Amino acid sequence: MSLEDYMTDISRVPMLTCDEEIMLGSQVQEMMQVLRENSIEESISRKNLGESVEKLSTEHRRAVKRGLKARSRIISANMKLVVAVARKMQTIYVHMTMQDMIQEGAIGLARAAEKFEPSRGYKFSTYAYWWIRQGIVRAGETQEKMIKVPASLQKIAKNARRASAAISVETGRHPTFSEIAEIIGEDAEKVQKALFADPIVISFDQRKECDSDATSLLDLIVMDDPEDEDERQMLSERTELVLMLIGALPEDEKLLIKQRHGIDMEMLSVREISESMGISQQIVRQRCQKIVNKIRYVVNSFPRRSR
Repeated sequence: MSLEDYMTDISRVPMLTCDEEIMLGSQVQEMMQVLRENSIEESISRKNLGESVEKLSTEHRRAVKRGLKARSRIISANMKLVVAVARKMQTIYVHMTMQDMIQEGAIGLARAAEKFEPSRGYKFSTYAYWWIRQGIVRAGETQEKMIKVPASLQKIAKNARRASAAISVETGRHPTFSEIAEIIGEDAEKVQKALFADPIVISFDQRKECDSDATSLLDLIVMDDPEDEDERQMLSERTELVLMLIGALPEDEKLLIKQRHGIDMEMLSVREISESMGISQQIVRQRCQKIVNKIRYVVNSFPRRSR
């Protein structure tokens, strides 16, 4: 089935009313409670679920059957939300097709259906959005990497880069692995292994085509085109420093610059950011420029290597 045919099929499924969400969500929660009480794996896509359920009482089997149908209906009615989220994020990842993103988002949607608690009073779509996006992001982090890296090493590398950026800002130099390890509470050898295993791979020229005001990450580095190996090494170091500095920014500034350059999230135009924040486009440009100037100041404080 083509993507167009699939989109047509899911568009025919009606959205759920608030009452239907409450009823179906309650049935799913009843099923999940039965599974937990009987020590059955909560991941209801397991092949052995049918055999495990057969051992339950009649009442519990009925509860599981109702829950499965309710879960299926919730997923079917919210696949349009998965497609909407995937479309927003398709500019972020290079190696994931739209179909891949929809599939990963659907896995997140299924998990949201299992976790949704109607008694809390919020809409399912609001709750499911985070799970859908998380499913796509996690798959993207894995598929976009040139080398598969365990999640534990990715976490260490992320913390190490954040600590390295903080040290760089404070001291004006690149920290040693031992200094980084001391801050994040890890072994220096493990920090070195994590950083080498999980390198930063990002396009210098990534920008939003429809946004003529956009700048690329390369514009932040302020360096002539590399002519030899030393220059290329310097460019690589400066690029890594830029990304580490972004990670060390205050949360509001970090979010703004990441949105503008599509780092770990959807790339947004000045207009889109201004609308989401409720401020003028001019203020957004001024804030972005202020952050860029701050990053450039630190990057340019590192001297060029002599040939």
